[in-house]
Amino acid sequence: MLTISEYLSYLAQETMRARLSADAEAVRIAKVYAQDPIMKHFPVPRFKMPELELSIPIVVKEANVEEIRRFTLTEAEFTKHFREQLKELGTKLQTPLDLNAPEMAPVRAQVAKLYDDLDKANPEDDDTPDVLDDVTTRIRPIVRVRSKLIDTRYAPIFSAVLQAAKPGTTDLYKRTFPRNEFALEAQKALRDLTERSYVVTGRKLKELLVNPETGVIKTEATALSVFQIKARITEEGVSVSTLKDGSGTETTVVEFE
Repeated sequence: MLTISEYLSYLAQETMRARLSADAEAVRIAKVYAQDPIMKHFPVPRFKMPELELSIPIVVKEANVEEIRRFTLTEAEFTKHFREQLKELGTKLQTPLDLNAPEMAPVRAQVAKLYDDLDKANPEDDDTPDVLDDVTTRIRPIVRVRSKLIDTRYAPIFSAVLQAAKPGTTDLYKRTFPRNEFALEAQKALRDLTERSYVVTGRKLKELLVNPETGVIKTEATALSVFQIKARITEEGVSVSTLKDGSGTETTVVEFE
């Protein structure tokens, strides 16, 4: 498949090659005329094609559309969600867990750093291969990047919470949640929140691929996949000459027909 720019570029190049062949033939004929005592007085025939109009049907095979997405979750909302998770955990453990408490300062710093990294996440950081044909998998690398950030950062942050709490909280948590189910569910909830907050704000066409074989119009095309290219190519010649002034300085001059 070709892009429309590649297709039109090829047509323009072929037109220029056509003029090159015509000029080369004119040169050959000029040499023949020059060798004939009578024909050398005749003007050398040379044909120009001032303008060329093309009307070509094109079959669109694929349109690559890029989704424009924006991370809408604010840092205040992100921190509030984490604070409510700690409050819920404190209720279940019957021990106060307040993100605003002085001993939680290291935790707040880690939460702020996680949000900052989520906000600045780049889809180019995604190293997960697109092995599935599911369109959601292919168009959402940035979602995977943010999910991976949460999956790798949440456990250390949660561990820091238990360490900053009053003595014995870590053991209490392990007895209450022997399979670490609260932390895993809280991590999933935070991951789901960030994914929901990455919304599509628009779309733009990245690439329109066409089939250059016009014969497929009869067999593969539909009324919605065919459009007509009407191109007008205007011929313009360029001549390059070198001028030398009285001091011997040479200047290259480009002139257009």
